[in-house]
Amino acid sequence: MISELKRCARCPRLAKMRSQVVPWEKPIESPRARVMFIGEAPGKVEDAKGKPFQGPSAKGFNALRSALGLRREEIYVTNAVKCFAPEWNANSKLGWQEIERCRSEWLLNEIAEFKPFMIVALGTTAMKALLDDKALKLNLTKKADQWPKIAEAKTNMVHILSDVEATNGNSFWLAPFWHPSPMNKWLFPQKQAELERHPLVARYRTLIDQARKN
Repeated sequence: MISELKRCARCPRLAKMRSQVVPWEKPIESPRARVMFIGEAPGKVEDAKGKPFQGPSAKGFNALRSALGLRREEIYVTNAVKCFAPEWNANSKLGWQEIERCRSEWLLNEIAEFKPFMIVALGTTAMKALLDDKALKLNLTKKADQWPKIAEAKTNMVHILSDVEATNGNSFWLAPFWHPSPMNKWLFPQKQAELERHPLVARYRTLIDQARKN
């Protein structure tokens, strides 16, 4: 599937501007708890290196991963969209058709193959792709002295997890959280312990720990 992905040109705008497709990164080790992280799309550094979460967003990503008690070698890392567009800015966002194409062609197959116990959805684009909801909005506060609040959405998520039916007929825990890029601004230089005490992180980690024991 990787070789086909690297040749993908289903989104002409993205195919023209990217340096390369940034594929998923599967666990190197056999995971005791099958956790999948889904980001939004590659950044400039990821586009150059061909791996997810290598640039500035890696700082927040690694902080969250560590707070959940996970090592990079045991998790599945991917993005809702696999291509970087250099022109991205406030007025040039991913089109829904681009999100939907990557979702239907790649993301759903990834989920079906990996059969995750939990999917950590990082940011609104990841949630839109997972729930196939173009209009979905997650209100994440940007105040430095507050933690994000997950607004009621399609699955009535308010500081809770949602058990969502996966495409392969199995269920997985859907764990929404900040995208790592804004996390860098709001979290640091706060200590790692602050993140570990966040109620969402604490609950996610409890479920992960339980899965490891099974």
